[in-house]
Amino acid sequence: MRLRILLLLFVQIGCNTTETKFNHSDPDQEHNHELQFSFKNNTAFELYKIVVGLPDTVLHIDYLAPNDQTEWTKITSSYNYGFLKFKDSRDSVYIMEPIDYVGEILFKSGSMTFIVEKVETSETNF
Repeated sequence: MRLRILLLLFVQIGCNTTETKFNHSDPDQEHNHELQFSFKNNTAFELYKIVVGLPDTVLHIDYLAPNDQTEWTKITSSYNYGFLKFKDSRDSVYIMEPIDYVGEILFKSGSMTFIVEKVETSETNF
């Protein structure tokens, strides 16, 4: 089995971190406090069996064509990076796993897109 570890994956992450102001006299307004998330493949490669691990959510995406982006989905929270695993068309597996999130900002509202722009690998054969 060939495993490729991603050394550089997220070159750009777009975040809109504008916080929503609440009117405490209207409790329904707090439901608008949400984070919208999207994943974009900005490479020339087809990505398969994508897994994106976020603090409270694991997203599974079957396929993403080159220069394609997922629909927006509501999530509870995210840091500006996360766990990522996918396969390419040759069935090679790519993994990016954060060591920790110490000192990172946890986003809970706005919109966030993880963008894969460049993939550099270090090969490990088992």
